[in-house]
Amino acid sequence: MLIGAQHQATVRSDAGHQGLPNASVNDAQHATVSPAWAKQPMLAAHRVAKLPAQKELMRDVFTDTRFPHQPTRKTLVDTIRVLSATGNVSAQQAQYLADNVSHPNRLWSAIETLSQTAANDPNDTINSAVYAKLLRDTPVKDMAAFVTQWAKVLPEVADPQLIAQLHAAKRTLEDGTTDRWFDWGTFNSAFIGAVEKVATELNSRMKQVAYFDDDDTNEIDFTLEFSVDVERDGGLIVGADHSMGLVMEHAYDDTQTDYWKALVHGLNLINEHLLPIVNTVDLLDQSGMMFEEYEQDLTGVWNYLSEHDLEDTLENIEKALEVTEPCMIEEAEMFEEIANQYHRREETKQNWELEGDLSIDAFKARVAALNEPNTAEERLLVNWFHDLAAALDNKPMASPWAGQLTDYLVSGECFYMLNEFTPVYGVEEVEAHEAADDQHHFFMQGDDREFPKFGWRTDAKLLLGWADSMKIGQKLVMQLMNNPDRKIRFAD
Repeated sequence: MLIGAQHQATVRSDAGHQGLPNASVNDAQHATVSPAWAKQPMLAAHRVAKLPAQKELMRDVFTDTRFPHQPTRKTLVDTIRVLSATGNVSAQQAQYLADNVSHPNRLWSAIETLSQTAANDPNDTINSAVYAKLLRDTPVKDMAAFVTQWAKVLPEVADPQLIAQLHAAKRTLEDGTTDRWFDWGTFNSAFIGAVEKVATELNSRMKQVAYFDDDDTNEIDFTLEFSVDVERDGGLIVGADHSMGLVMEHAYDDTQTDYWKALVHGLNLINEHLLPIVNTVDLLDQSGMMFEEYEQDLTGVWNYLSEHDLEDTLENIEKALEVTEPCMIEEAEMFEEIANQYHRREETKQNWELEGDLSIDAFKARVAALNEPNTAEERLLVNWFHDLAAALDNKPMASPWAGQLTDYLVSGECFYMLNEFTPVYGVEEVEAHEAADDQHHFFMQGDDREFPKFGWRTDAKLLLGWADSMKIGQKLVMQLMNNPDRKIRFAD
């Protein structure tokens, strides 16, 4: 039998307080205009209130009064349920709790004693119950499917310890009690290790190792990579913490127009079918938000000059600035500089614009119709066009990668951000270079966007195919950095 609280406080109306009259009937005094007890609230209450018996009073006090740090009745009841569910309350103890349900102080003391005993948990009952609860809330079947399908292409994922823990987890879910071989810490560690092996394999397959010339210390390192972030719905993410620009050794003015259009067409196909990249037009559009206020100032001045049939001399521009009161441009020299930058941006964007069919077949037809190359750089481009066409014919993924993989995402919404980590632009495109540099600094300061994360049942063959595709795309893009005086050396 549980021992209840051994000491209970009592109310004493005759405590013998020095200087105060006794409140018993025998010692009561006749009332005066200002009786002594009138100034003592407790004594006054004794005279007007009908005091119940001490047992009844204590029952009411302990039933209705909340003491500092005392648990609520719901907390006590919930605690009893937990103790009972974990086998820490006997029938006799349960009867004692029931008998004293109206005595919170006894109930509180008894539950405290029970909880201390349960905390020692010599039979590991609580941990077992916790494991069982965690497993009920864990997608064990999905995680097992992840291990099973990856083990078919990557045998080291099937770690014996992990397989044993998955079987123990399965038995736990079926039986309702934790299997004696199951350990949550071991299971968690082994499973994360399996996901890390998958990420390592994907990164190894997608990475094209290359160097500038023969310098093994000057490696070209793409920033996209797979990483591990295990949550309920999935654990593989893909992203980067900074961008790396790839400057093509080709310029629009030095290349036949048809060659340049074929180059732009080819880069669009790489982004669609092989490797996420962003080109000059995308870079300028992304930085265009910062340029919009300048454009408004430019438009106001140009409209003023046109309406008044004025030439764009410094004097006329200054007058137009005074009238239009622009927000960003303060003087004529600055206006000319921004105007020149605007025209360069628009001209560059026009150089990258393509119309019509942009399919793989259209690219092959465009390449077949090219004139003979005039320069060494154009000869390099001819070879590159044929390499790209061959890669697209034998690409690891049958259709565009984004379309095949989007349905497997559990967060990150889409892949739109991935191309921003690999900007590709021409060697003479100053504005594109500045936009890429600004973007790089933005990423270095910390990007709070959510990276794409794949669910546990994502097709392993699709991810491997995408990794292989990105390696092919990396090699093709890096080849554009070649020039007659410098070669990119590939490790394999």
